[in-house]
Amino acid sequence: AASTGNYEVVVNAIAKAQVTVSTSTHADKDETAVATGGTLVIKGASQSEGVTVDFTGQTPTLHDVADAINNADDIAARATIVFAAGNYQLVLTGADTGAANSFTVENNLQGSTLAFTSGATNPVTATDADITVNNVRATSSSNVITDVIAGVTLNVLKLSGGTSETISVTQDTSATEDRLRSFISAYNDLVSFLENQATATRNGTTGAIGNDPLVRSLRSNLSSIIGGSRAVGGMFGNLAEIGREFDRTGWLSLTPPM
Repeated sequence: AASTGNYEVVVNAIAKAQVTVSTSTHADKDETAVATGGTLVIKGASQSEGVTVDFTGQTPTLHDVADAINNADDIAARATIVFAAGNYQLVLTGADTGAANSFTVENNLQGSTLAFTSGATNPVTATDADITVNNVRATSSSNVITDVIAGVTLNVLKLSGGTSETISVTQDTSATEDRLRSFISAYNDLVSFLENQATATRNGTTGAIGNDPLVRSLRSNLSSIIGGSRAVGGMFGNLAEIGREFDRTGWLSLTPPM
């Protein structure tokens, strides 16, 4: 479905997922409780209500909090634990990239030593990919962009520093040629079988079907269909225009089209 042509693409920004981190640090992740109950509410920008992670009646460790977040359905962030400078921190990363997939954290934990960055203090802000294609600007929440150039998928990997990358969309005839060769091979296999049957019949071989009227009609009809005029892909009237032709012995071959 892609249209052939050249496209000058400039990547001004890549799509990023929000990163929110606990400002508190912890000496261990599996033994010391970080709360004595309460809830965490993680709400995505597109969600009417957030997802509540409930720790009522629990004394969760940092690992317990991360597991509970990751086991919650439809939650806008995923949790990991990082070890830096001799201590552990909880890191929340947006489930998807893009500004529309940002999230907030409502910390209702009781007796908690956990605190989180927010807003401008987040290490990474959720942003959209920002590109220009032939000087036309486009944005996307994803770095896999499918709706800017029809039939073309752009994978945005890095900033281009103002320098354009040329995307050339050209016609690939190899797939069509492979299909034609497969078709020609199958047709010639059938012709070979029918000729062998005809030879066997002339030699008096029992069970040969060379004289069967249906077999003789089959070969005649196939030759007529393949050699006749048909609407082949709209712009072509017959198979010879895309390189298919009969040789003198009635076999099909592939030659460069006229």
